[in-house]
Amino acid sequence: MNLNKRLIFLLFVLVFVIPFDINAQFRGIPPEMVGEYENMSPEEQRRLAQQYGIDIEAAGDLEDFNELGDQADPIVPEVNQRLIQRQTLEKEFNDRQIEIAEEEKRSIFERDYEEAMTLPIYGQFLFDEEVTTYAVVDDAPVPDDYRLGVGDSLNILLYGSENFERELIIDRNGDINFPKLGNLSIAGMTYSEVKEYINRRVAEEMIGVTVSISMGRLRSINVFMAGEAKIPGRYSVSALSTVSQMLFVAGGPSEIGSLRDIQVLESGKRRSTFDVYKLLTEGNTSGDVRLKSGDVVFIPPSKKVVMIDGAVRRPGRYELIENETIDDLILLAGGLDNRAYLKKALLERYNPNDDFPLAVNLDLSDDQSNYLLQDGDVLRIASVKNIAGNSILLKGAVQHPGKYAWIEEIRLTDIVTSFDQDLIEETDTLRSLIIRRISNNNQHIEVIGFNLLEAITNPKSELDPLLQIHDEILIFAKVEEGEEVVEVEEVGEEINVFAEIDELEVSKNSRSEILIPILMKLRQQAREDEPIQIVSISGGVKSPGSYPLTKNATFFSLIKLAGGYTDDAYVDNVELRRIDLTADGSAVVELSDIRLGEALSSSFLMSRDHLRVRRIRDWNIKDMVEITGEIYFPGEYLISPGETLSSVIERAGGFTSESFIEAGLFTRENIKVKEREQLLLLGDTIRRDQAARSMTMENVDTPISSSSEEVEAGITALLATEAVGRLIIDLPRLLSGDVTADIILKNGDVLDIPMVSNAVTVVGEVRRTGSFIRQESYTLDDYIELSAGITERGNKKGIYVIRANGSVDRLRNNKSRLLRFSDTNDNILAGDTIVVPIRSSYQSPLALYRGVTEVVFQGLMSIAAFGTLIN
Repeated sequence: MNLNKRLIFLLFVLVFVIPFDINAQFRGIPPEMVGEYENMSPEEQRRLAQQYGIDIEAAGDLEDFNELGDQADPIVPEVNQRLIQRQTLEKEFNDRQIEIAEEEKRSIFERDYEEAMTLPIYGQFLFDEEVTTYAVVDDAPVPDDYRLGVGDSLNILLYGSENFERELIIDRNGDINFPKLGNLSIAGMTYSEVKEYINRRVAEEMIGVTVSISMGRLRSINVFMAGEAKIPGRYSVSALSTVSQMLFVAGGPSEIGSLRDIQVLESGKRRSTFDVYKLLTEGNTSGDVRLKSGDVVFIPPSKKVVMIDGAVRRPGRYELIENETIDDLILLAGGLDNRAYLKKALLERYNPNDDFPLAVNLDLSDDQSNYLLQDGDVLRIASVKNIAGNSILLKGAVQHPGKYAWIEEIRLTDIVTSFDQDLIEETDTLRSLIIRRISNNNQHIEVIGFNLLEAITNPKSELDPLLQIHDEILIFAKVEEGEEVVEVEEVGEEINVFAEIDELEVSKNSRSEILIPILMKLRQQAREDEPIQIVSISGGVKSPGSYPLTKNATFFSLIKLAGGYTDDAYVDNVELRRIDLTADGSAVVELSDIRLGEALSSSFLMSRDHLRVRRIRDWNIKDMVEITGEIYFPGEYLISPGETLSSVIERAGGFTSESFIEAGLFTRENIKVKEREQLLLLGDTIRRDQAARSMTMENVDTPISSSSEEVEAGITALLATEAVGRLIIDLPRLLSGDVTADIILKNGDVLDIPMVSNAVTVVGEVRRTGSFIRQESYTLDDYIELSAGITERGNKKGIYVIRANGSVDRLRNNKSRLLRFSDTNDNILAGDTIVVPIRSSYQSPLALYRGVTEVVFQGLMSIAAFGTLIN
């Protein structure tokens, strides 16, 4: 809607505000857009005009226009006409430039050269944004040095012995016709000189009169935008317009236009040069001169564009002028940041005569900062490495993590001095690690384990580790049981200790967050002569997973590193899996049981070792069942493995006198899941059957066939049915002591015992469904008669009974009446539900009679035709 309003407003400006000679460039605009603007309320028109800095009252109402362009009041200056033209015709270009400028914030050097060259040059952003507040300059204050010319007007107010107010316009001769003073020639004089001259003449020749002078309307001047402007051409603008204002009107320089050498030409000679960078970086407006009628603002192509990236505050592409050096480029880029490393700068120079770019290493701390740059140069300034030269890093569950200065003979307790001041409450003091560089010539590391508790309680001893420069001290927090450092992936009998560590999602401050970078580093530095220094542990430890292999690591040290044993851990022995390489290069997996009580202190772990701590079976059983309803102590009961239903009923105090034992409802979660699966399978079967019927002739002889929408609606209703998960049990037989009726309970089982009921329910195709008090002498037929009999659609042979315990019986009533001698086998009990199903082959009598008639008629016709053939 906003875009439509802008287009409509543009149409209003083009048709009613811009003179006819300009409007003629935009013929063919649909008249419907004019009507849409006219239908807008005055407030909407005024609000839309204000977005573009136009006073709609000054332009007049639509009704004031008799013909295109006819109006007594002055027209809106062409500055705004060109502005709106730019906003409309160049919007797509501007959007593209903004997208480039606001692209994902990647370093220039993460892009290829061609992609980096598409970045906007610094300074173009001034003209890329959509300007909606560019104000008309007619009412701007007029400076005293403004020189009046033909078309300017003065507002004259005389008061005293004579009083009048008049606007005097400078004619083509440069004169104004001043009452009682005659023609005064003021063209070419400055505004201050004109005021002084008129005040003097009035004082000398008009006794007792005081004059007040102010500027009226300003004349328009013609300025031509030439060269690499986005919208070049002739512009009629206010006489107060400057170079920068003309640049905004014309949309600024094009992609190849210069921002540093914008020239103002008067009669072919350069009068002034405007540098946009001086305005942006210094606030210097010395080159932003006021334009004269006939001036040409010429934008030549840029001659030198370079790129800078790295440790500067504003990396990007910049235009340079002759003799500007690297120092000048750094100043344009906002200067160096505080981590710039001047001794490491790289210059890439592209020469059209060379096959490849030339790379030059520069030391900007030396005289090379005065290096002259060429068009297309790319300069990168390196950053100081993000590590202090003599530092130690403390990480993890401590009060004050961070960098500490390294000095000779510094130990752990010089940094971590006490439990209360330096450690947090959750700190795990069993096992901590030191990550140490093996050599300063490479980034390879080794991992050293130590006991934090022993170190703090024995300061300056051998238990207090001596630290080296660049050491990283990792102190862990206590872990909750079950937290994994690195997920151990089971593959058959093998265990993959090289899981995709870099893809794991870890929580902040967990062991994983601290250890994953270390494990990745150990993986990267592993090679043929240096096996990977990683081991793993699983089973009954608090934090199973993969861990760095520390120096002289034992089974106990790995268990401590994993947070210690869980409550259900079997601590007598553990299983060790070790991979050995044979002479022919194949791997052999060895499994062995290690009795921890007999393990020697010299039993060290090796690369790829995996330790499994066994768990005690059924240590923490949480299986639970629920008994509700008519039982003495209903509620949830924890069960032991193999416990039966009769046992839990006994624990619950047995059934009350109001219990309806035969109608007990027993549900199980896995049965509920299977029922849901069967419902989904049934829905798919119905869909396949419907699709198969649509591709065959089955529906031709079927009077009524369901559409796919009806079938899908039926399936949806079917799937909306809630799965119960009922398991049919025989509680009376169970209570009588029959062990075969008992069942073993599972977690989540529920037994509900309802109150006793003496009702029999009849549902289905009967004339009146309902429930009735059970009578000892009533048969199946009696209950159906109480329900007003079976409807015409009822299936008498398909009647069945759902027993109170959920089982289903098909009674002898379904057999032929000729074979029945008594109704004693009907055996309708309390709580039973009699179901009369619908007869699927049912047809209405009219349809049946019509079908029979058609058969008889077709038979008679066949006989008649046969008789005709014989005759």
